[in-house]
Amino acid sequence: MFIILSLFFGSEKVKTLGILIRWCACFLLALSLIFIFYSSKDELVAQDAIQAPLSSLQNKEKELPLQYEQALYFYLNGNFESALITIRSIFEEYKNNLSIRLLAASIYTAQAKYDNAFAHIKIAKSLYPRRVEPIFIQIKILQEQKKSYEAIALAKRAMRFNLTIKEKVGLDLSIVASYYKLGNYKKARTQLEKIFESSPQNYYAFYLDGLIFLKQERYDLAEFRLQNAIALKPKDKRDLKLLYNNLAFALEKSGELFAKEGSTKMAKQRYQEAKKYYSYANKLAPNNKIIRANYERIERR
Repeated sequence: MFIILSLFFGSEKVKTLGILIRWCACFLLALSLIFIFYSSKDELVAQDAIQAPLSSLQNKEKELPLQYEQALYFYLNGNFESALITIRSIFEEYKNNLSIRLLAASIYTAQAKYDNAFAHIKIAKSLYPRRVEPIFIQIKILQEQKKSYEAIALAKRAMRFNLTIKEKVGLDLSIVASYYKLGNYKKARTQLEKIFESSPQNYYAFYLDGLIFLKQERYDLAEFRLQNAIALKPKDKRDLKLLYNNLAFALEKSGELFAKEGSTKMAKQRYQEAKKYYSYANKLAPNNKIIRANYERIERR
């Protein structure tokens, strides 16, 4: 990609663009690894709902090679083996680079190879003891291992670091996600209220709030919150496919309630809206069996 861009803009501008992209991507990877896991008897997509702050994958002390962007691209598109092969090709030269360690840990986390991931996190923490980014990935691992109380405790300890506002909000979101996994929606929402005070337009906060309302079967409020999230125009396809699917689910369940009340017209309207968003999700993830099943079910209504 960068080679193609250089033909149009020149190598110096592309080099600057690459640095900027890496910086933004890093922050998104550490934060995205906080996102949670949502499933139900109605087969919502059981996948990560919060995607990571990739900005943590930037070590400003040393510019990274193009193989890093390639590995990051593979990772973001779910091609974890190719990401791992690519990162290994430059690992020896850049093994003390925070971004390289974090991306390697992220790949192993996505593959559920937690021991391998933690080995990279441990080294990253020893090399950069005052950086919070490795902790985001460690929190994700604890959540996946059903150790949500430990994840909460780790996030609270990390609050003592000298954090940026985004990093603090990221840790707050990880605490919300952990309470969500524990089924403690009251504490999750209390934490969310604090986030909305400091970051009123936070996409992940709206999304999490919507998921909590879904769990509580308050479908009108879930729809409202998920629509708020859509209004912020997330660009990551991993976010969008889950967002569209869960919004469609809220609309579908709302339609069922109207149908039970005898409001056939309102039920039909909700089903049509649900079909639209299931269709969006299906186009983004045509091979996802759960999304496909949801779409086929709504078509039969």
